[in-house]
Amino acid sequence: MIPAQADLNEHWQQRNDSRDWVLDADNYCYDGDEFDKAQLFQDYIDNNDFEQWATDMQADMLSAICIVTFGSTDVSVLYPDQGEEPNWQWLIDVFGQSRLWDELLAHIDTDTMMTRLGYHWVSEEEEA
Repeated sequence: MIPAQADLNEHWQQRNDSRDWVLDADNYCYDGDEFDKAQLFQDYIDNNDFEQWATDMQADMLSAICIVTFGSTDVSVLYPDQGEEPNWQWLIDVFGQSRLWDELLAHIDTDTMMTRLGYHWVSEEEEA
């Protein structure tokens, strides 16, 4: 549903699909249910590498591990070997995608998250 006062000329648009756009980024990032958050976390890891995640989570980077704080719990996460995918499944199994999404949002702002998800801001001035 589109809010009555929404300016349709200003929105977030997916880089690779002009049909995929978001008017309210805060609502998009924060107001979903557990399944929505799980999908957003999956979209995040599909669009970003492990180093970006560790940076966004403000992890302490050590030689072979990074230490990430989830609430009041410090978690040691091994860096993936060169050329290998990170073991997201371990984190997902322990914390769940929804919680991982919430933890990411606690560390970075909505505009940054929208760009991490592959969206860019479109406004009337940019289209002119």
